[in-house]
Amino acid sequence: MAKMPVGMDLKDDILFQLGGPVVTIELNADQLDYAIEAADRWALMEGLSTHDIKDQHKRRNYAVAMATAMLGRIRSKYTSLPGSTGLPGDAPIRMDGEALLRDARLRFEALGCGPYG
Repeated sequence: MAKMPVGMDLKDDILFQLGGPVVTIELNADQLDYAIEAADRWALMEGLSTHDIKDQHKRRNYAVAMATAMLGRIRSKYTSLPGSTGLPGDAPIRMDGEALLRDARLRFEALGCGPYG
């Protein structure tokens, strides 16, 4: 897992953890807010402290896992898109939705929970 650069907020961290997109199909601000709110609800249900650094790390990991799962579902709608030039013979761009869903599943398993707690 990549290390978060200093001064990065949670939304930027989630995008950083997801890595560079194959094509520009990303989560919008509302979807990122949803992932963060889901992490907050999960942390509350788990009784996690807002002051304990380990608990903050768990909350961050849950938000990244949720965002990864959401982006995986979005990118799984299509297996590939037309190539960058759109010309005949241009290789299609393969989408990484299934890989993102597998990654999200592993992230949730590491936290000991499913995508919704």
